[in-house]
Amino acid sequence: MLFLKYSMMEKLNLDFVTIPGKDAYESGSTPVRNLYFIAIIAEGKEECIYLDYIKSIVNEADTVKLNIEILNHYYNKEKTALSESHPLRRLDALKEWSDTIQKISLTDDEEWIICDRDNGSFTDDQYDKLLADAEKRGIHVIVSNPAFQIWLLFHFVKDITPLRLDDYPKSKDRLKIVESELKKYVDGYKHGSLEMDPFSEHIRDAMDNSQSTTQDLKELKRSSGTNFRNLLCSIQDKCNDVALFS
Repeated sequence: MLFLKYSMMEKLNLDFVTIPGKDAYESGSTPVRNLYFIAIIAEGKEECIYLDYIKSIVNEADTVKLNIEILNHYYNKEKTALSESHPLRRLDALKEWSDTIQKISLTDDEEWIICDRDNGSFTDDQYDKLLADAEKRGIHVIVSNPAFQIWLLFHFVKDITPLRLDDYPKSKDRLKIVESELKKYVDGYKHGSLEMDPFSEHIRDAMDNSQSTTQDLKELKRSSGTNFRNLLCSIQDKCNDVALFS
C-alpha cells in the first residue's frame, strides 16, 4: 500500500508532509482533484510501449491537467492477474487497482481495458462476459481484431478490405496477414517489440483510417478492426485546445 501511495504522489508531483495524526500535501502542490485520472490496463508489451509514448505527449503539454496511469507497470510479473494476458484476468487486475486506490481516497475518472480478439483462447462467452462486466462497472473496452497490430497498420493504410481478413476464421491467421502487411511499411518490425519512430507522425492518420472498419464492440467480436481511436479521442478531449496528435 505504501508503495502505491508514494509512487502515485511522485507521479503527481505532490509533496508529502507529515502532520501528527494525518497525511497532508505541502502548500502549493497541485490538488489531487484538479487532475483528471485515466487508468489503462493493456494486454501486451507493444501496447504498453505505445501508451507510454502517448503519456509522454500528454506530460509534455504543460497546460494539460491529465494523469494517465498504465497499470501494467504497477504489477509484478508473478502476479496471476498480469502474468496471464487473458482479458478477464486483466479485468480482475483493473478491479483490484480501483479497489486499492479508493482506500487512499483517490479514484479514477475513467478506466480502460485494452485487449485483442484472440478467438483461440478468448471464447465467445468470455467475450460477452467481459463486455457485460465492464459495462456494469463503467469500464471502457478497446478491442482489436485480430490484435493490436491492426491499429499499427492503420497508421499507414486507409483500407484493409483488400486483405480479406474476414475470410479467415482464426485470429492467428488474420494476424499473420496483418503483420506481413505491416512489415512493408516498417522495416525490421518484429512481433513483441515496438519502436515508435515510424508511427509517431501518423497517429492522427490511424485515428482517421481506423474508422473505415467497425467501431462497435459487438461487431468486433467477429469482424476485423479496432476501436483504439476511442481512447485517444477521450485523451484529446481532456486537453482543451492542445493538439496532441499529428
